[in-house]
Amino acid sequence: MTVSVSGESLPVMLLKHPFHREVFEYWNRCRGMKIMPSESAIFPRENYDFLPNMLWIDVKYNPLNFRYRKHGAALTKSYGLDPTGKSVRELPPAGLGALMHEQYREVIKSGEPCFHNIVVRTDSYKAEYDRLTLPISEDEKKIKSLFAVTIFRSEFIRDLFLEESNFGHRASPRLYCGPC
Repeated sequence: MTVSVSGESLPVMLLKHPFHREVFEYWNRCRGMKIMPSESAIFPRENYDFLPNMLWIDVKYNPLNFRYRKHGAALTKSYGLDPTGKSVRELPPAGLGALMHEQYREVIKSGEPCFHNIVVRTDSYKAEYDRLTLPISEDEKKIKSLFAVTIFRSEFIRDLFLEESNFGHRASPRLYCGPC
């Protein structure tokens, strides 16, 4: 099976999905007058609707790497696997981890929220999703983690992920497509 992965950066002002807008507003409220919020300021304590679509990614430096700390239940169901504790570069299919690493690096470099569209294509299927990624810092200089929300535009190719996965833990086989 041929798999291609592509993505593009979009202006944050193009956020259309209510979850993305809600998260962006929440991030702004939590940061107040700071450049970016701290983990203790932003970690959701309330039952927000976006939590099943949330990612919390730890940033490691020298070399730069991104590791999943939390992976929302809806995302785990969609992917068919749980990457918690794994590096983003380990995420199947081939090419997706590299693309996501580059997109997360963009957030580190800019120090600002980034909005990305990601497309995974096979010979017979196209899966597309949007992700808003927000920087988190304890000192407003070095980004410690990333807080992201992913919204699917189509059902994901769960079997593709399972076929190429070396994660060990597989989630329930139920597909989830976030409201679009």
